[in-house]
Amino acid sequence: QSWGSLFALIALEEYLDFTPWEGFRFGMIDPDKKGKLSRISIQDRHYDVEVSSSAVRLKEEGKEILRAKGSAVFRHFLYSENEISFEVITLERREIKVQFLIKGKYELLVDDETKKVFKGKSVKFKVPAGEHSVLILLLEKQD
Repeated sequence: QSWGSLFALIALEEYLDFTPWEGFRFGMIDPDKKGKLSRISIQDRHYDVEVSSSAVRLKEEGKEILRAKGSAVFRHFLYSENEISFEVITLERREIKVQFLIKGKYELLVDDETKKVFKGKSVKFKVPAGEHSVLILLLEKQD
């Protein structure tokens, strides 16, 4: 028996992983090169992740759901119709864009502080360097 076949798993987990400790995790804090993984199955969903020093992009079933301008690591990522939450770690200030499943009125909280209440199907916001918690709550569905 050989452990050789598991070495590829280590490389995959640098991009995207699901563990009991970090939950759904993706991205890199300081990638050396640009890379992309496609059609990775996690909890019966398929994900694509692109990582570079200039961006992190996550797609679910072919649809982009999150983009960060610059490198970052996202942990404990939860994505549903009513709530999106994650922790993000960055070395520099980053702009993040999140697409929602439905149009509605939402509240954005960063580090447990309300940053804005808004309407739409997506949001862009900035986080400073460091580790931050983000929570986006659906307050009201819209047609």
